[in-house]
Parts: sequence; C-alpha cells; structure tokens
Amino acid sequence: MAVVSSTQCVRVVSQRIDSAELLIDNKEQWIRVGKGLIFYISFREGVTLEAVTTAVRSLLRAPLATLGLWGDDARSVLWLASQGHQVDICVVPQASLTSESRELGHLHYRMQASKDTSAFMYERFVALLTEEAQRALFPPPPQQLSAAELATLMASRLAVAAQDPKDMFRTGTYEGKYGAYDERGV
Repeated sequence: MAVVSSTQCVRVVSQRIDSAELLIDNKEQWIRVGKGLIFYISFREGVTLEAVTTAVRSLLRAPLATLGLWGDDARSVLWLASQGHQVDICVVPQASLTSESRELGHLHYRMQASKDTSAFMYERFVALLTEEAQRALFPPPPQQLSAAELATLMASRLAVAAQDPKDMFRTGTYEGKYGAYDERGV
C-alpha cells in the first residue's frame, strides 16, 4: 500500500460562478448561491484535521475569485470580503476526486476515506470555512497590557532591534528557527 501524506488526503477543485443552483435531495430542495466559488471536495484515507484546516486556510487566501470577467485579476475570498464584496461559497462532496482510473471507463475508490470519516471531515471543512473567515475578517480586539507587561514587551523588542543583523537568526528570538545561513551576507 502506498503511503500518502495527510496534505494529499484532501482533494479540492474550485469553480468560479456568477450564480448557481444545486438540487440537494434529487427531488425538489434547491440551494442558490450568488457570485463566488464552488468547492468540490473529497477525502482520502489518512486525512487529518490539520490537513483540512490547511486546505481551508489556503482556499480562503488563494487568488481564486474575481468580480469581473475571466482573465481579470483574481483575488482571495478574504480580500474581496474585506473590501465589502459579497462572496458566496458552496461546498459539494465529490467522491470521484479521490478515485483512480485503472481501466477505461472504470473508477476505483480504494484509497477513499470511509463514509463516516468523510462525513465528519466535510462537516469540519464547512465549519472551518466560517470560523477561519470570521477570525481573519473580524479579529479579536488587541489585549490591553499593563504598564509592566508593556515595558517588558518594549524591552524585548529593543533588544532584538539592537542585535547585530549577522547574529539575529542565530541567537535570541529566532534561534533554531532556520537551518541554514548565507555566510556571504547577500
């Protein structure tokens, strides 16, 4: 069995729309959305909540949406919403995104996540779209610092600013966060 990383376990296809109607129950229940995006989504075995969260954040920040015609500058959903534009999102489960075509005309779903796992991840995906958009568009107000906390914060920032740039990423706040250094100073 092939090992698949968790980030490869979320498959999404996006489609720009001016408007759309989707028949939900195959009878009479329709949903309607305006200008925005449709995300078709499927999950493979090994999917994690971390991978779903990463997918949501990427989709909200990627330049996928446009207000005009095809070829206009695409912007992210978050950017358009922050500028006051209405951007609708419709999420459609699409199992075939994780299928494989082994024979002409035959799809195999061997690596697809179980129905229960997929249903749970779908619900989390939809909820995370709302949570992440709200967090990005309406961040909580900054925490009020006491005078002592503010003095400590300012002192630590001044210490970083006073540090020799050649040593900035080798010691102190950024120590250990980078694995290689450009010794040439370029």
